[in-house]
Amino acid sequence: MIRLLIDFFVKKNLYWVLKSRKKKERRIIIERILKTLYWFIVIAIAWQVLELVIYGEVQPRLVDDIIGLIFPPLIYKAMKE
Repeated sequence: MIRLLIDFFVKKNLYWVLKSRKKKERRIIIERILKTLYWFIVIAIAWQVLELVIYGEVQPRLVDDIIGLIFPPLIYKAMKE
């Protein structure tokens, strides 16, 4: 994952990062990214529903932003099969 991030930031384009990989490896990376996106959206919606139930409204907080930055790499790592 770290190599993927380094390649992405150096080349500034996911297309070029994936182009340099083998076809099977590209498929795996894309599947992991899509699974990560899916689970991040599911968790974000669940989080907002819980805020609605508990507080009666969705409240923007700094903690939510920090967790939103930390969580996707953790989910991506967890998607490794």
